[in-house]
Amino acid sequence: MKRKAQDNSKKKKWQQELEQIQDDGEIGVEAIQLPEDYGKDSEDEEYDKRKKLEEQRQEEILVKEKEDLAKQQQAELDKQKEHLAKIEKEDKNEEEKVDVEDPELRSIFIVGLPKKFSDADLSKLCSEFGKIRSYDLIRIEGAEKNKGKALVEYYNTMSAMKAKQALDGKDHNGKFLIVNIGLKQA
Repeated sequence: MKRKAQDNSKKKKWQQELEQIQDDGEIGVEAIQLPEDYGKDSEDEEYDKRKKLEEQRQEEILVKEKEDLAKQQQAELDKQKEHLAKIEKEDKNEEEKVDVEDPELRSIFIVGLPKKFSDADLSKLCSEFGKIRSYDLIRIEGAEKNKGKALVEYYNTMSAMKAKQALDGKDHNGKFLIVNIGLKQA
């Protein structure tokens, strides 16, 4: 900055001298020799400063654009998460909604389960078709073994139909399952 001021003052001084000489008529313009680097340093410095400023502006613009893009992407992700949460909540509410009052239409009766089948096994087997409202693995009195029969009640008839379609006639540990809709034994 100091050098620029010095260069500018030199330039003004030389211009004043040139004007004085021309006014006096002593020497023509051709006789005055300016240094080869006259004004070059200040022009180069100015150019460099402008170039740096422009590069800084470009970098700031790029950073701002990246930040804006990141914000837009995050907003879109948040929107999608919110939408998925809403859908899941609706699905959960729909699954837990009893579509008909008659449990006969929402229930399945299964025959042919292995004797060592547990409540957890029954829940795992049937829960993939819908949310289970209740289930009962029919047991032999005084024994840990079951009778190979179970009653499963779903929240809606669609789940019961899916379970019947998927499980009826299915080979499970060497036994074929028999599944009926309703509370009647197969």
